[in-house]
Amino acid sequence: MAMRSAPSQPVTQLENFLRTDVICVTLKFGFQQKPFKYPMNDSSCSTIEKIYRDAENWLRSILSNTKNLQLVERYTLYLFRIPSSDLTMVPIAQLSDLEQNSLIELVVVPVEINQNPHALYRCQLNVPTNCSKCSRLITGIYRQGFRCRKCRMTYHKDCAPFLLDDCSVLTDPPSPTRKSASTSLSFVNPFVQPPVTSANSTLTPGTKTIPIYSPSSNTSKETEQSAMATTIIDEGIFPACISGRDIYQRYLFRLTRTSLTLTTTLSNSSSPQEQQTRQASETDTLIPLAEINDIILTHFIDDRDHIFEIHFQGKFVLCVGKKSDSDDLQMQTAQFYSSIRDQWEALATTTQPAPPSATVPVPTASTTNSRSNGNLKRRQSIYRRPPQGTDNEDKDLHELYTFTGEKIGEGQFGRVVGAIRKSTNRKVAIKCIEKANCSEEDIRRTNEEIDHLYKFNHVNILKLEAYFERGDAVYIITERMETDMCKYIMESSNKWLDENMCKMLIYQVIIALRYLHSNNCGHLDVKCENILISFLKPVPSSSTNKTQTIKYKTELPLVKLADFGYSRIIGEHSFRKTRVGTKVYCAPEIYRSKEGYNRLVDMWSVGIVLYAALSGTLPYDEKDVPRAEEIVRNKKLMYSNQRWRDVTDEAIDLISNKLLVVQPLTRIRSTEALFHAWFTDFHLYKNLREVEKRTGYDFSTKQQQLPSSSNWLTGEREDPVWTEFKSMYERSTE
Repeated sequence: MAMRSAPSQPVTQLENFLRTDVICVTLKFGFQQKPFKYPMNDSSCSTIEKIYRDAENWLRSILSNTKNLQLVERYTLYLFRIPSSDLTMVPIAQLSDLEQNSLIELVVVPVEINQNPHALYRCQLNVPTNCSKCSRLITGIYRQGFRCRKCRMTYHKDCAPFLLDDCSVLTDPPSPTRKSASTSLSFVNPFVQPPVTSANSTLTPGTKTIPIYSPSSNTSKETEQSAMATTIIDEGIFPACISGRDIYQRYLFRLTRTSLTLTTTLSNSSSPQEQQTRQASETDTLIPLAEINDIILTHFIDDRDHIFEIHFQGKFVLCVGKKSDSDDLQMQTAQFYSSIRDQWEALATTTQPAPPSATVPVPTASTTNSRSNGNLKRRQSIYRRPPQGTDNEDKDLHELYTFTGEKIGEGQFGRVVGAIRKSTNRKVAIKCIEKANCSEEDIRRTNEEIDHLYKFNHVNILKLEAYFERGDAVYIITERMETDMCKYIMESSNKWLDENMCKMLIYQVIIALRYLHSNNCGHLDVKCENILISFLKPVPSSSTNKTQTIKYKTELPLVKLADFGYSRIIGEHSFRKTRVGTKVYCAPEIYRSKEGYNRLVDMWSVGIVLYAALSGTLPYDEKDVPRAEEIVRNKKLMYSNQRWRDVTDEAIDLISNKLLVVQPLTRIRSTEALFHAWFTDFHLYKNLREVEKRTGYDFSTKQQQLPSSSNWLTGEREDPVWTEFKSMYERSTE
């Protein structure tokens, strides 16, 4: 008794443990008991983990056969040692809490969780709406967010993946018997375990658990890491489990440049932005990307129930995502896999390959360069078209570009991320298209887009810089723009643009279409999201004497047309019948005409874009597309909003009488639209000349040559009024 109450008791017990080969304990739950033995050559945390794991498995078998117990899906599991000499109960959190031949009482506490999921669908919002989760305005023009069919709450596209199952409209709960048979019980270890690092990891190929509840160690090295290293690249809430177990639990995955963090702290009230700034808690598990052995997409493998796998140095496999989830969540999971894979491979260097003995065999079909420790591996491209320049021919994607972690956009087949070209330190955009999310038709469209982008060379068309095709994805590298027209409209103070700005934007769009149409090509998917914008700063006054007297202090927009996935070669009198494009922007003949359509459908789309820019709304939404002809003919309905009272008659005439014309033969062409009265404006001419000057200056500073003449905007019109504007402009700059 004296030795038991002494302060050195835990050390003495640990010494006694080390002198034996095994430790024997008896687990007790109710009236049932079961003995277990554990080898003492393991570390203390490994022994405790095994006891908890055996307790979970034993409880799962007991509770599944219990008929009179109301089961829930999740419990907190507590282990208490019952001493033989007194009436106290010692909670078991570490090895020193045990004694040889201990009797351990199992106590389970149900965890209340809401299991009423939202029934989300993508929706079109016709009035300003705030997100029900983060309370911010849902911006956009076309299919902006998600709405629950049951509670009718509306959410951002970025907020929807972070929702918990907390729908206020209850659905019929399953019966207890059916629930216990169809769901798997999960148990939570209430005590924090020591962190697992590459130095003290005790996981073996047979290990069936992962220390999800181990804390992230806040060492001095971590506090000294730069903000760049801790910047959140991507995150998402997905179910996950260890290979060999069917107990899934939802975790918040957070990817930075160097690590992957998992946490079970999911706050229903906090927005993704608040979660991003949340400090690491005691339930976080920090996994350095360097400790990952391989990442494999298993979405389309029949015998796998998860979306992708993360292999940790051959010791265990983390299975992420479930194929039984909704299509949107499956897509989010697959794209999160892509973010991890790209950032993981970006850490790899181009050193000599490691010897075969140092490489852990994993189930992949590609061999790559790796570091000397054999952990990081990089897949080589099947086909590559590197950027122009010396010594670029033999270099691959990550050798030429550094991924910055910025997610510029996200779509059905992939995402657009930011990167920097190493040789020039210039920002670029990388469109990552996942082959697993695409059909053969989609891949064919991607190849056509690449061919067209390489062929086209115009200031107002997005420039393709490089292209890499790999076994699982296609990477299209283009120049980086600041925003797109949809975001620019919705982020403006009035949620619509004034006529002067609209003129500059739409005029450049028509210039780009004129170039395409002159090359017998139709874009066929002109919409606000595919019109990219960068803002040109004033030319320094020291560069030329003339600019000292020009009072252009504001930034002016340079427009580039992007996304040529639907573009087709269409002659002057040719017609096609394949349905393409985004429905709400499509001309009626794409869906109605038996004769087909030609490249004049682009001009109808320009009319929809101009209507959206001037009013901040669309003339009709997707469900009203069959009534598009009726709606555009009813001008009182089209221009009933108060906003249109401040718009000039010339702008309305261009929209209704020239662009949104049902009969394609009477619709205005790109060459004719440039001469419309709305564009006959000296203020527009001066702005376009300044755009030309600033663009020429930017090209000269980069030692690049303009792909067209220096006056590609103001030289397109050759009429007396435009010629008079030219002389007026030259006199004003003298």
